[in-house]
Amino acid sequence: MDVLLQAGPAAALPYFKDRVQAVNSLAAPAADRQTVHSIAERIIAVWEATRNGGYPGRGKESDRRDMIALLGQLADAPLLERFIAGVVTREYDGSENEAMATNVHWVGPIRAGQLLSHLAIENMRFFPAACVNLLWRLTRELGLESTTDWIAALREIGAAIVRALPDLKQRKPDQPDRDWCRTQKAKPVDGTTLADLLETLAALNASTLRDAACKSIAANPKVFNPATLIVPALQLLRERSGDAVLSDKEFRRLWGHSAEFLLARSEQPPQSPKDWRQDVKIVCRCDDCHELQAFALDPATQTHRFRVRKERRQHLHQQIDRHRLDMTHVTDRTGSPQTLVCSKTRATYERQCRQYNEDLASMAALHPLIGKTDGDLQRLRARMDAARQQCARA
Repeated sequence: MDVLLQAGPAAALPYFKDRVQAVNSLAAPAADRQTVHSIAERIIAVWEATRNGGYPGRGKESDRRDMIALLGQLADAPLLERFIAGVVTREYDGSENEAMATNVHWVGPIRAGQLLSHLAIENMRFFPAACVNLLWRLTRELGLESTTDWIAALREIGAAIVRALPDLKQRKPDQPDRDWCRTQKAKPVDGTTLADLLETLAALNASTLRDAACKSIAANPKVFNPATLIVPALQLLRERSGDAVLSDKEFRRLWGHSAEFLLARSEQPPQSPKDWRQDVKIVCRCDDCHELQAFALDPATQTHRFRVRKERRQHLHQQIDRHRLDMTHVTDRTGSPQTLVCSKTRATYERQCRQYNEDLASMAALHPLIGKTDGDLQRLRARMDAARQQCARA
């Protein structure tokens, strides 16, 4: 074990697996079981003392999954609890979900609720989809005929997930992250994530949590985009539950929220630009930026040439990018100094048109999910009909 552990805990797993299988296949004496327990304890101690990737022979996601399964085969509740608390919570990426759902019953409902709700609190920021999937798996593994204590434990985990929803933020691809090696594995929240969360909370009869989840989802469209996330989630819920979902309060609330969002953005088609003017206020007051702003505001001129030195051309590049002007900029390398050629484009209008067409497609998907209704939802349905008809006529 000393030699194996010099290469890290993952290197000791095959040996540990052989020993676990040996004691489980025979009527092993207590001394042998105690030896295997000691091996597990030493592996976990080394794992706890190192960060993921901080030891030779860097481990894989499957190593944590395998360790959970082996501790479950030993029915060693204290060490399973220790491993989840000290290693899995710290290195979690969702690959452990199936193994935890299968084996967490060994630690009992009270500790399971505490352990996994803490895991969710620590990991919802980067792994919300994985945390929701864990709750979904646990609920199905334990079954809806679970004892009162297990249902309470699952609700505790669900509460930790729901409390984290308002703080979720959309991550930028270039956002610095000290734990990048782990968080790059995070799967984005999608329609299945939302459908699984709402369906699981309903199965647990956690109406208060479900109400809070829907409020947080509706209040955070940057993360929970109605077009790309909520509409697919509603479609999935309708497929799974059929017409029964039509009377569900949260389903109707999210349907109405999605319809209002899409109509606010795309009830009317984008207006085609009448000229080449681009409204912008450039803060820099140098002569080049003054000339750039005059060009941007000119409704008639599409192209302008700046014959300036390299550092001044770079400054103009930066201003165009910073103010997100609809312009291309290329360098004509004839002569000295060389010339920066700026040409106005219709990029913003083209993006608006793409967004408009995508939103109409989302309206078409959303429209049949609610069926015939009355009141506000019927008015929203009629407005979506009108928006789609207007596009068809155009």
